[in-house]
Amino acid sequence: MTPKNITYYESQADWLDDKHGCGATTAYKLLAACPSSWGGPWTVWAQRHYPGWENPHQTTAMGAGLTWEQYVLSWYDDHHHIEGSDNLHLDVQTCRIEAGDFALPLRPSPDALVWDDDMLAGGVEVKCPRYGWDDYAKDGTVIETWATTLEPGTPMAKGWLGRRREEYPAPLHYVVQVYTTMIALRRAGHDVQWYDLVVCFGPHDTRVIRFQYDEAVAQELLRLLSEAWQDIVVEGNEPTPDETRQAWDYLLTRPRKKGPVRLDPVLHTNLAQDVVDYVQGHAQDSAWQKTKKALRVGILDSCTQYGTEALEVEVLDKVYRVKVTPTGRFYPKLIITKKDD
Repeated sequence: MTPKNITYYESQADWLDDKHGCGATTAYKLLAACPSSWGGPWTVWAQRHYPGWENPHQTTAMGAGLTWEQYVLSWYDDHHHIEGSDNLHLDVQTCRIEAGDFALPLRPSPDALVWDDDMLAGGVEVKCPRYGWDDYAKDGTVIETWATTLEPGTPMAKGWLGRRREEYPAPLHYVVQVYTTMIALRRAGHDVQWYDLVVCFGPHDTRVIRFQYDEAVAQELLRLLSEAWQDIVVEGNEPTPDETRQAWDYLLTRPRKKGPVRLDPVLHTNLAQDVVDYVQGHAQDSAWQKTKKALRVGILDSCTQYGTEALEVEVLDKVYRVKVTPTGRFYPKLIITKKDD
């Protein structure tokens, strides 16, 4: 039996040839939910409206993730929710959920689907991150419902769908990816109630975070996504370029005046302030680089003395942590702690 509104592909090449519409990755780029170097609204616009666009090459990290994905799914099948059940089975075929309409042609590609006999029970999204273990919830965490109203005056960068970014159980773009796929499945006629995000840092730290379907969150996400799709893809309005290589090349090749243009601080308030901030920040950074070298030596020496890979200090409900890896990389992190009522 062919499942309704699901397209299966015989090969990866066939899947790539049919790559159009709004997938889950496109969704989080449209909403600027991922790091700007991965792409953002401009990348989505350029793929459809910029003649000079080229498909980016697969990075080594992406290739490694795809390689490990099959092993993680095998582990999930054997050791988590599927083993021992007579009815549940894992479907890892390459496919797309066909949930598109004119307003928003959703076509996400799940890593795997979980079937209960002939009904879809849920799905699986696999991630194999290289770092950031403390950005993810513990294994077995279940995310049920949350508020969908932002605090007054809270910008997107600091709060989204009623939560601060640091309160999410995973990076925001992966939350969007999971929910976009759940929305598509339900629009395609499959009453899924949950979706698992499987995060694998290695054989000794693999976590399953379960998202229960929340209609209020889904509707708010769908509204934001539909508005962005209409503005950027349908109407073709060009957003500010992101931090991808192609966006940088695009900015470099556009015609520019030879001499400097004097900005009026009143007429060009925001842009004028950006220029001032950049020059002042660069001057500060030049001094900071000298201090940084001395700090790194001191922190590394102290980590060695204490026999630890991380040092942290709590000041006014904020934890300042610096982690040093065996390869000499330094990762600073600011953690906001909650006060007890």
